[in-house]
Amino acid sequence: MAQVAAVFELSDGQTVSIFFHNPDVTPGKIAPTDEMISWKWLLNKKDLTILVAPENGMDLNIKEVATRVMKLAATNSAAFGRANTKRAENLAAIEALKAEIPVLEKELKRAQNELEVAKVEEEQRAQRREAMENIPDIANPAKRYVAVKNELIRLGWAVAHDGMTLIDRSGAVAVKQELVGSNHYANIARDWAVYQKSGATWKKVDQIADGSAKTLKPASEVAKLIDVAASKISPQIKVVKPKRQDPIKTAFIAELEALKSETDIWAFDRRLDEIVGRIEQAGLMAALDPELNATADVLTRLLAAAEKGKAYGQ
Repeated sequence: MAQVAAVFELSDGQTVSIFFHNPDVTPGKIAPTDEMISWKWLLNKKDLTILVAPENGMDLNIKEVATRVMKLAATNSAAFGRANTKRAENLAAIEALKAEIPVLEKELKRAQNELEVAKVEEEQRAQRREAMENIPDIANPAKRYVAVKNELIRLGWAVAHDGMTLIDRSGAVAVKQELVGSNHYANIARDWAVYQKSGATWKKVDQIADGSAKTLKPASEVAKLIDVAASKISPQIKVVKPKRQDPIKTAFIAELEALKSETDIWAFDRRLDEIVGRIEQAGLMAALDPELNATADVLTRLLAAAEKGKAYGQ
């Protein structure tokens, strides 16, 4: 038997379903001109056909049918109203979650991209560390710089505020290491640029070769060459035999200079704290104040560079 249903949804969420069929010679087929007769009534999927069935062989007036159905529905209205409110809240929550999905997917994609970038950067750092570890100490630019700088300090030179430039005893001549080439992690030649102070500016006036890519001069020899060049620029400076220094103080200075080549911030900080503690016990805080300040400046620059790299990553 072919049939069709009409479903009415009430304002409180209840539903009234009416099923129709065509009781003609072709009950299994419904034509556009067929007369449809209701045969089944449901209220919230519960059969109430008996409530609207013909009485005494007569169909009920349509108004009476509607009155009976609505009267029964009214008895359920309060409960359905509460349930419908909760249903509406649930639907709203579902829609909110659906709207949040694209946002979360976008955040997930961004986080995945950041993770990939971090992995690549970590691989690059690992490669740089491995490259640095494979370079002999004498050819390592950072360690080589410290070695020559220590020799210059023994000759009376001082470290400038930037922690990299050295100033001679007159304060009129400065020297700074210059790498020759773009690969800082290969055994390449490097020079020492000599600057002369002219008023408030510094002018490059000489360059001392540190050696070739295959052969580097001893650090003490390079330091003497630089000191001689400075004496020629400033005639009042004479190359003299360095004064005998306190061996404990000299050892602390060497430790601080060596620490400046450390690139791991946390290792640098821990090591500096340990050295400062021993200097304090030795009663040399005042005597080593310039060297401590210069070393702390290097740590400050490492921290600033790390923060700058983090900001670019965001």
